[in-house]
Formats: sequence, structure tokens, C-alpha cells
Amino acid sequence: EVYVPYNDIPPRERKLLENYAQSNNWDANEEQIEKAYGAGVNRLGDARIDEILSGK
Repeated sequence: EVYVPYNDIPPRERKLLENYAQSNNWDANEEQIEKAYGAGVNRLGDARIDEILSGK
């Protein structure tokens, strides 16, 4: 998976991931947001992004 530092994620994309996590009641931290963004860049799919953000 690609690692993208939190502050290097485009603000719009970062906000989308944060809002998505919050809407699912997931308390995603910066590291999870970084990993989820990297998974998106690699087109690993929504299931992987959900797995990362949910902490499961």
C-alpha cells in the first residue's frame, strides 16, 4: 500500500475520508486516514478502505 503523509493528502480528499469515517461512527485517526487514502490511490477497493477506517 502507498503511504501518503496526512498533511500531503489533498484537503478535499482528506475531508471526504474523515466525513465518511464519522458517518459510520468510526473513530479514525490520522494514520488510518493516511492508509485509507493510500488504499484508494492503489485502487484496492472500498472494502479495504472500510476495513482500514473501521479499525477491523
